[in-house]
Amino acid sequence: MTEQELWLRSVLVDKGAMPESGLTRNAGIRTCRDCRARCLAGIDRDGLDAWADLGRLHAAGELAALLAGRPTLSLFAGRQLVARDRHWIRAYPAGSGPRPAYAVHRCGDPTPAEWQDTTPRPAAATIEEMPF
Repeated sequence: MTEQELWLRSVLVDKGAMPESGLTRNAGIRTCRDCRARCLAGIDRDGLDAWADLGRLHAAGELAALLAGRPTLSLFAGRQLVARDRHWIRAYPAGSGPRPAYAVHRCGDPTPAEWQDTTPRPAAATIEEMPF
């Protein structure tokens, strides 16, 4: 970070416009300060820092994560991390639909590969494939 960026960040933190972690409401890929793992990070709807492992979960993987005591998060509107509760899980099952599920990040305990959804996502339509 440049001196100007550091100064601006300190002003925003002092005024309460930004948490000390530097996270924003919109989630992005960040590096965990403690274990250096790449994670999906943002501020949840309660205003708390939310960190999730990058692997998308399938339905059985979400169940395994919950049974292991790891809460799950989902992307809302493609940008904001929200905790998945029974209503979200029922309405948007993991591994299907527009709202993928992610296990909460725990340093030194990455999400096991068998919990992750490896189904390839369909590619976005290209101009050549447009029906009009």
